[in-house]
Amino acid sequence: MPKKSRCSPKGKDSEHNRFEKGQTSQPVRNGANSTRGSVYRLKKGDASPSKKWRYQHPHLFAQWKRRTNHRRWIYRYVSEEPERTIFLTLGFCRYVTLDHAKGVSSRVIRWLRGKVVESWMRVVERSGNRPHLHFLLRLRGGLDAATGLERIDVEIRERKASQLIGDWCAEPVADPWLISCYLVKTLWPENWHSRVPGRVITYSQNVKRSPWWVAQQAESLNSSVTFRGGERQ
Repeated sequence: MPKKSRCSPKGKDSEHNRFEKGQTSQPVRNGANSTRGSVYRLKKGDASPSKKWRYQHPHLFAQWKRRTNHRRWIYRYVSEEPERTIFLTLGFCRYVTLDHAKGVSSRVIRWLRGKVVESWMRVVERSGNRPHLHFLLRLRGGLDAATGLERIDVEIRERKASQLIGDWCAEPVADPWLISCYLVKTLWPENWHSRVPGRVITYSQNVKRSPWWVAQQAESLNSSVTFRGGERQ
């Protein structure tokens, strides 16, 4: 005798237990019409089209949250002091492994930390199976952009031969929004096949990072605060 569903005496394949997108009922767990692993949205509601879920699968939605968080953190980091933020890109003169590239990225931070920069963020990417490195470097308070670029050039030039560093480019950040979009391109689904495994975007401990829901709560609280006579109400 076939086993019946707990939800209905008519069985698990009855119309009573079928789930369609846009309905708030229990999803079908088995069978050809299974809806396991999907994120559903309601057909009716007062939400604007821009606020509806864009990605239907939980994995894609998780990627979107991760990419959005990193983009917001980078944008906020650069926007605080763009005139003291340097964008540095390092390539290698020949093929190197990912472990070597990650080791060089840690050494570059060690060369510059304290003497030249006070905070940083780092991205490890690869193109055509050849890794390369991106950095955003916040210069120390007493350094201007020209002096900081000179010191960065000296530190890298002295050690590039031993670390197999090829070309490099360092310049002040021109547009915080464009650089934030550029540095998260490896997290887009279409670039996932060439993505470096592991943590590809890392930050120094003094870089402010908060999840998107915390940022939204802070913005809503700030918008609800009013000032009267110079005092917060």
